[in-house]
Amino acid sequence: MTNTNVTHIIRAIVIEVGLVMLLCSWAQAENSASSKLHTLLERTNSLSARFQQQISYDQSKSVAEQFHGDFLFLKPNYLRWVVEPPAAQEIVSNGNKIWIHDVELEQVIVQDFNNDLLATPGMIFSSSLAEINVSYTVTEQQATEQSQHFVLKPKSHSSLFTRLELVFLEGAISQIMFVSDDQINDFLFSDTITNISPALDLFTFDPPKTAEVLYNYGR
Repeated sequence: MTNTNVTHIIRAIVIEVGLVMLLCSWAQAENSASSKLHTLLERTNSLSARFQQQISYDQSKSVAEQFHGDFLFLKPNYLRWVVEPPAAQEIVSNGNKIWIHDVELEQVIVQDFNNDLLATPGMIFSSSLAEINVSYTVTEQQATEQSQHFVLKPKSHSSLFTRLELVFLEGAISQIMFVSDDQINDFLFSDTITNISPALDLFTFDPPKTAEVLYNYGR
């Protein structure tokens, strides 16, 4: 697998880590911050939005890379994430399989939705909130009438990130930020519409006939 392939898969992992959190139905909360987060997440059964992804490689937060596009999700595991050119990419999940289509490389990677590559640490958020509280310290920053800001810090030193931040505006997710030792991934959302009823055929993907298809699971 080339370095370019690895880069695109890592970007897909970052996307999954953020979005799987939104796809979950959480258990009863055990503390005040978790209770508020649980309430906000539980209200959202589906979501459509524009996104802007900013990647920084130093703590000064100077933006080194930037991507734009659209995404759509439906609980529990349906996802459609489209990155616009020049780094055109599509990530689609029907809850069983996930397709990662790199338009420039004319390549499609197909793998199980529960593949370990994507399940760590994102799928942790499909666990009960009691399990989340064992693994993460959840705190709420100063809230206003319109916005809420939550910070999740992993208790394990082996986590892929040191801090995860979620910002909600008027009850809808508006920002997800992943902070690691050497990288900051910041996702900003706009034109957000919640609790729509998207057609399920939007969450299937037919690879282009000219694309190379790589199956990353046992067929």
